[in-house]
Amino acid sequence: MDKAKNALSYAGEAKRFYDEVESCSRFLEDRQLKDRFLWKRFVDQFREQIDAPAKAWRGEYWGKMMRGGCLVWEYTKSEELYQILTESVEDMLTVAEADGRVSSYDREHEFCGWDIWCRKYVILALEYYLDICRDAGLKQRILDFCCRALDYVCARIGDGEGKLKITDTSTAWFGMNSASILEPVVKLYRLTGKSDYLEFARHIIGSGGSGVADIFEKAYEYKVYPYQYGVSKAYEMISCFEGILEYYLLTGEKKYRRMVINFANAVLNSDLTVIGSCGCTHELFDHSTNRQTAYYEGIMQETCVTVTWMKFCSRLLALTGDASYADLMEQSWYNGYLGSLNTENCTCVYMKNKFAEKAGDKLKDIFFPFDSYSPLRARRRGEKAGGTQLLSDGSYYGCCVCIGSAGVGMYAKTALMKDESGYYLEFYGDADLEDGGVKISVRGGYPKNSGVAVKVSVDEPKSFALRLRIPGWSAGRLDVSPAPDRIKKQYAVYDREWKGETEIELGFDFTLREIKPVAWDTDTLYVKLTTGNGAYSVSPEEVRMDPDDLNFVSFAAGPLTLAAECDPDDVFTFERDGLGRVKNYPADAKGCIYARRFTSEDGRDFVLADYASLGRDWTTPVAAWLRTAPAQKTNE
Repeated sequence: MDKAKNALSYAGEAKRFYDEVESCSRFLEDRQLKDRFLWKRFVDQFREQIDAPAKAWRGEYWGKMMRGGCLVWEYTKSEELYQILTESVEDMLTVAEADGRVSSYDREHEFCGWDIWCRKYVILALEYYLDICRDAGLKQRILDFCCRALDYVCARIGDGEGKLKITDTSTAWFGMNSASILEPVVKLYRLTGKSDYLEFARHIIGSGGSGVADIFEKAYEYKVYPYQYGVSKAYEMISCFEGILEYYLLTGEKKYRRMVINFANAVLNSDLTVIGSCGCTHELFDHSTNRQTAYYEGIMQETCVTVTWMKFCSRLLALTGDASYADLMEQSWYNGYLGSLNTENCTCVYMKNKFAEKAGDKLKDIFFPFDSYSPLRARRRGEKAGGTQLLSDGSYYGCCVCIGSAGVGMYAKTALMKDESGYYLEFYGDADLEDGGVKISVRGGYPKNSGVAVKVSVDEPKSFALRLRIPGWSAGRLDVSPAPDRIKKQYAVYDREWKGETEIELGFDFTLREIKPVAWDTDTLYVKLTTGNGAYSVSPEEVRMDPDDLNFVSFAAGPLTLAAECDPDDVFTFERDGLGRVKNYPADAKGCIYARRFTSEDGRDFVLADYASLGRDWTTPVAAWLRTAPAQKTNE
């Protein structure tokens, strides 16, 4: 079997950021990841096994948060966090039944709903913990636990008489949630070489990833976009392709590399929005690139999707060395991701009231460090909390809250990468990065400021190439001093012998970019869901563009999408220069990352600021798309 190699690997033996990465990581450690109560309650779901009756997913919480906790620890190196993670892993190792079975479903109701999905997250999280584990004996116990848990599954699911097909183990999303177990299955095969796991991985791929369509072949053929596959759940679909990426790295079969890249390009071209997320019909692919200004009554732009897209882009950057994936991560980070952080300690009133009816006096007041959904047109944040389930003690939690920490962890991990020739600096927030005796310091207050100083220090002369990412949005103008040896594939390359300290100054193009909606006519979506007994059915639905959807504009500067705190019917006009460009000027950015001042056609000044900094009280509406003409519709 020919194994493939990533083009790049993650670097940085020591890292310290002085920007949102640092504040976000410490916030999550303090308000979530060091909470022993949460870890115990999540492990208890595998003892209580109460997910089955409603085909629920409480069993995903532990694995999602453990994966994020491990990634955050890789950055902070907090000894307290390491001990808490280790304690929880030890607790998880006690929940297996005599035959190795690990599930938040009882035996009578296993292999339905979200059972396999939850088992997936247990194994996957333990694989992430193995990357940081310092105890050889504990590592072996974890491997034994994972193998027994997966052996139980492999004995009952796969090809062969009496076995279930993987996509028949869930009626939710045509089994695509179950098929996403592919990633930890391939990882466990790499760790153990056990042939049953490779056979199971091939079964999953052969299943097509869903019971309604072969999503893998559709990506390979690239004749339709993901929202047209017939099953459109964004987060689970991306997770399936994370598994395909692992399978490619295992086998080296180029077909699977093409599948992964085609899928990423298809999402980029059809469903990515101005804040770096996907899905304007709650959590579904729905041609968001075209439809992101359409009025929709429900929630949109799920944080689970944002984080999973960021992780996927990081893996694609490592796979290909293509800096455009770092551009996409950065867009998601500064807009959708940072905008979802609940640093103001807000409460989702809707969810609290919902569970108060069920739990009564038992209800516990729970803090959520993340919002689950992000508006594009003028709406408030914090309207609902995704994947939220009531726990038996009267507390409650949700999917986006658990997955969120993986976003900052993966962003910090991706900041510095390397290959055999040298280093790749991907992000420009203030930081000190060190690897292999090379120290790289970044200063400048980016992205509040457009200038960056990169200082390279070595204790003794070293020869290597340093590549500094040229963001796609700045490709038209980049000031660099001293001049690079060459520009190649979106990187300024300095290939030389380095001595002592060398400083490189970069000036990026933060010229305001005006973004207009895409005009379209009709489209067919697969978002019309009917449910019954946990089963989902999807009916194709033809939709037509409302001409009013074109009466919007969005602006970006650098990696930041600008926004306003405004009401849905507020209309914006902009003074322009003789070339038709919108006039804008520096503004006081107090409380924001970045702000610009504008003047309306009737002479009134107003300020737009970065999207993530606005609407943070969860009561003030925020809009990334600004209305430019009075609404013609009456349903708002």
